[in-house]
Amino acid sequence: MHVLIPAAGYGTRLYPLTKNIPKALLKIDNKPIFEHIIAKVKELPKVKKITVISNDFFYEKFSEWLSGFEDNKNIQIINDGTRNEKERLGSIGDINLAIEKFKIKEDVLVVNSDNVFEFSLQESLNYFNEKKAPIICLFDVKSKDLAKLYGVIKIDKNNRITDFKEKPEKPESTLISTGIYYFPKNTVPFFNQYLAEDKSSDKSGYFVEWLYKKVPTYGYLYKKEAWFDIGSLESLKEAQNCFLRKREEHEN
Repeated sequence: MHVLIPAAGYGTRLYPLTKNIPKALLKIDNKPIFEHIIAKVKELPKVKKITVISNDFFYEKFSEWLSGFEDNKNIQIINDGTRNEKERLGSIGDINLAIEKFKIKEDVLVVNSDNVFEFSLQESLNYFNEKKAPIICLFDVKSKDLAKLYGVIKIDKNNRITDFKEKPEKPESTLISTGIYYFPKNTVPFFNQYLAEDKSSDKSGYFVEWLYKKVPTYGYLYKKEAWFDIGSLESLKEAQNCFLRKREEHEN
């Protein structure tokens, strides 16, 4: 399995913190967001390679981080060549860039770089192995106002996705996509097909919104452990407080 971590955004909603440092390198519990993600990914036995997709503006920052990161085996960073918000390829464009560059023909796990979570990915990987179909990791935000900020999903009794809308004005569910996706190798070429149809390359959710209508796609709901989307100063502070509290509880 090849893991792709799109990290070529500019984090404008977190200014001034992200003026000169990528969002994925902001620290939570004295550790960059990236390292929290990679620790979870590396628990999976099937992972062969981790590819981070950066933009040109932050490429040197990511390279510096990687050279100083002790657990950097099998991690590589590629540069999508963009320098600002107007030039950005979008999450789907960056995923497809990596797929084409490395001619990826194996199963793919996509983890958006603004994710911080406590749960184990092994649970959803087991479900992926069982279904042999695209799997979207879900979280219940328990608020339709909050759901407006995310990709909102409806599933049937078999966990098959029956509806997906990216940031709807009137959500019909509080189940949202966490930005963690499993794609079996037979669906990997669909990224190129999606872009060839001149679809939006911006958010990965748009691809899922298109994909579930073409092939059976399932949701795996994480219910207990915490999950954070670091999209604002408020959510960053909330995650920092949660991880600090957990560490203090563990130490005591």
